[in-house]
Amino acid sequence: LLKFCFQRSRPTYAAQSTFYVLPGEWWSFPSGHTQRATYVASVLNMSASLREALLGPALASSPAVFWALSLWAVLVGWSRIVKGRHYPLDVMAGLCSGVLIAEIYCFVGLRAWSAIKLCSGSLTFAHMAAVSMRPELRLEGFKVHLSLQMVWWAMQPYGLGLQFTWHHVIALAAPIFAVFSQVGKRVPHSLSWIFTISS
Repeated sequence: LLKFCFQRSRPTYAAQSTFYVLPGEWWSFPSGHTQRATYVASVLNMSASLREALLGPALASSPAVFWALSLWAVLVGWSRIVKGRHYPLDVMAGLCSGVLIAEIYCFVGLRAWSAIKLCSGSLTFAHMAAVSMRPELRLEGFKVHLSLQMVWWAMQPYGLGLQFTWHHVIALAAPIFAVFSQVGKRVPHSLSWIFTISS
């Protein structure tokens, strides 16, 4: 969302990829890799029970884990600058927003956070369904996006904070795809900018 708001171009001093999976990946601010790494590191640093479940009781209580996770997030950000994919300000924004998102997760709890992610993922799926009917609007990485969406939906019944079964997944995903694929077919060509925002 922030990438769409700021629309900052990636650094011109390095060759940039032209293979995009999602709209907005061609913009630079903030660094998504840094944001996600910081989010994971922050959630693990804030949640002793999660650390214990993943690392075991002995390692989870070690102060070295906090520093190792924090260093990992910073190194991910540093690598994005070194590779020429982001400016330092993009990485700083990724670090700050990653911590903020982790704070929100810890504040609202797993169940509410899972509901938020389900809504967000459903919107992304709706976009993908609409674009699937408009080949001229598909990004080069459309098939990767489609595969990741299928994996995401397949994971929903496996204890990610909501009590979902396969019946729930099908009952939610099928109508989203059916409705938004029809929307994609019927939207006039003059309004196709709704589905993609280019640089």
